[in-house]
Amino acid sequence: MKINVISGTANALKYASILARFGHSVNILKPTDQYTPCDAVVIASPIEMRKHHLMTYAKVCPVLCESPVTWCPSVKEKYPHMLAAYWLFTSAVHRLRNVTYGATYAHLWFDCRRRDLQDCSDLHGLREMVTALYLFGSLQDSKVFRRRVDGGDVIVALCCHKSGVLSTINYGNHSISYERGIRIMYNSGKVEQVTWDSPDVNDNIYRKMISHWLRAIKDQGIEWPTLALGYEAYLTIKHGEEQHEFEIPE
Repeated sequence: MKINVISGTANALKYASILARFGHSVNILKPTDQYTPCDAVVIASPIEMRKHHLMTYAKVCPVLCESPVTWCPSVKEKYPHMLAAYWLFTSAVHRLRNVTYGATYAHLWFDCRRRDLQDCSDLHGLREMVTALYLFGSLQDSKVFRRRVDGGDVIVALCCHKSGVLSTINYGNHSISYERGIRIMYNSGKVEQVTWDSPDVNDNIYRKMISHWLRAIKDQGIEWPTLALGYEAYLTIKHGEEQHEFEIPE
């Protein structure tokens, strides 16, 4: 396939390299380049341009888009548009995806070693929110609190999922260690806690994610993390200071 990779973020060249190794013809575009016909596109452009690129390509070809997803089609598209959430393809999250039936409460956290907790999206806790939605389903309502502690941002989210699961998310630098994790309570009384390291330096996780997207393009019966998942997480974190209810496009 001929696949465009719209560059602008750190992972763009990694996506291009992996796709080329899979035997595809890769065309790397600058964020300001005009629409270029292709069989599929990877959107790794700067956040402020992401909505434009999504609107340009979503109706004409399959999309793999980095988080945050800042726009989502209002109707279900015929193409498998997938969220580039490579951390969902770690073995820990993959296993939890299949065993969370009967969960009643979950707490997710990210303890960052960086004191300033700055990231390019300024959407702290976004990955944890995506993980919560991926495991427990869409939200009925939510509340997000932000605080400044010792010069760094701390975010706490309280979420009520339509599945009945209550989840909380904490993003901060309590121990100043890089650790992501989840603690799940089940209606049976069972409690499970899992931690995982960042997959950022693990090319195998990226290859697994991209391979899954390529398979979904050929067989849409395969489940994938959709753009709607990423868009709901974006809305929740970005506008979470006010309690809200919203419908995500199906």
